[in-house]
Amino acid sequence: MKLAYLFSLLLFAFLLASCFISIQKEIPGLKSGYYNLSNDDLKSINFTKEVYPRTLNAITGSDLSKLLSLKDSSMVYIWSPDCSSDACIPLFVFTQYCFSQNLEPIIVVEYINLEKTLPQFDDTSTYYLINFLKYQTDFVNKYKKKFKYEMINNSSVNIRQTLGHRYYKFIGNSFLSSQLSINELER
Repeated sequence: MKLAYLFSLLLFAFLLASCFISIQKEIPGLKSGYYNLSNDDLKSINFTKEVYPRTLNAITGSDLSKLLSLKDSSMVYIWSPDCSSDACIPLFVFTQYCFSQNLEPIIVVEYINLEKTLPQFDDTSTYYLINFLKYQTDFVNKYKKKFKYEMINNSSVNIRQTLGHRYYKFIGNSFLSSQLSINELER
């Protein structure tokens, strides 16, 4: 009887663990999504220093900080393809908002979901992807934290205070503010 109970318990634990592993692979936003791409899909990702239209151009936070230094004022939107909250607005709405506020829109895609990302591309914006390969991790939360630290490039800013924030306002590459919702940003 004890042996049957132990066997049942081990079988249940094994099934639960294998279920968790298969679910973990499918959770959007847990990992970059890069390693699930087909060879054709890989053509939509650019890991070179060149920037191409209608492509996800991989960038590090420090490279983005250098890019920001060339702009007068800009807003970075760290966009998640599967986010359905009010904080996540369509890319064209973000771009229109930035233009109305005299801000350069910079769109950084958090992880790869080409099915939801590519249809939102237009010819007026450049699209970036956090270069998770440079951060040597496939886990979104790990590479996003490192990316934001480099992008903000200000040791007096506690990165934990930007947890969940999607919108980052800059003058040149000087960080001004970040918010969860675009409506919370002060002009």
